[in-house]
Amino acid sequence: MALRLAFVVAFCLATFAAFGLGSDYPDHQPVIGAQIARWPAGMRELADSPERVHGFWENEEEVFFFAGTATNFSRFLQAYSHISGIEKHTLILHGGTLVAKSPWATNGPPGDWQVYGCPKGWHNLGTLAGTNSAADMRKAVTEPGYILEVHFWTGGRIALAQVSIPGNIEVRRDGK
Repeated sequence: MALRLAFVVAFCLATFAAFGLGSDYPDHQPVIGAQIARWPAGMRELADSPERVHGFWENEEEVFFFAGTATNFSRFLQAYSHISGIEKHTLILHGGTLVAKSPWATNGPPGDWQVYGCPKGWHNLGTLAGTNSAADMRKAVTEPGYILEVHFWTGGRIALAQVSIPGNIEVRRDGK
């Protein structure tokens, strides 16, 4: 019996990293959970914005979706521009429209913008997986910092020309 228990424990520990965890945040309710303690100051206020239409977490990644007006988005970007403790302030533009849904959902409401947040080490690990040595991956995963990006879909209901973008936010197109 002890040998069987030891095998089960060893198996669970060995395969833990292969299993992903995730869940939706309840819509129209404040975000709660232990992960909030690791977020940069001000991120919770962004996540709890009244324009949030959906949100989910998967492993260490946080994704929140929002729908609103150009005024709402401009105000959101202004608040985002004041968050410290992140890699940089980035607005990434995408063509088309946004559907606010989790990876495991089949549909969701329309959205206008999204926030992606993740500890830099975890983000590095995801971008390096399968391409570098184990030593490179260990080094990358321990890098301190936090990635917090805003994504905007240009084919949606808000015209980018109507949005006021603070000067400290770098704007780039998806894939560039």
